[in-house]
This record gives sequence, structure tokens and C-alpha cells, in this order.
Amino acid sequence: VTRDGVLICLHDPSLERTTNVEEVFPDRFTQIEYEGRTRKAWLANDFTLEEIKRLDAGSWFGPAFAGERVPTFDEA
Repeated sequence: VTRDGVLICLHDPSLERTTNVEEVFPDRFTQIEYEGRTRKAWLANDFTLEEIKRLDAGSWFGPAFAGERVPTFDEA
């Protein structure tokens, strides 16, 4: 769920693995502890839908998917 309450389709709780969030919002991370280590995470629920729709969610998978966006539940 986004910060403004929209249900999105995203496997991970954070955005950095499958989007370019680190480039678009480099300073918007949260420090989390995971498996005994502290790391940066860009949690989906810290962003509005409008902000998430600015992210490229396809390039990580391959050039043919560049520009794909994170869909909302209703869009899917």
C-alpha cells in the first residue's frame, strides 16, 4: 500500500531491487535491519502512487521492458 493508501502490485516491500528509485529519490531511504545487518531500503509505503509511477520498473529485467511502471491492484 502506498503512502496515500493505494494498493499496488509489488512482490517486494521495498522498491530498490526492481526499480530505479535510488536514482530518482536518492535521499528517501529508510535504514532497516535485516538478518542482523543494517541497510538502506526505499519502502513502498513511504511513497505516494504519483511518486511510484515515476519509477522505471522494467529495465532491471531487460531492455524490452524499459519504462514499465508498477501497476495498481485495479490496473492489474
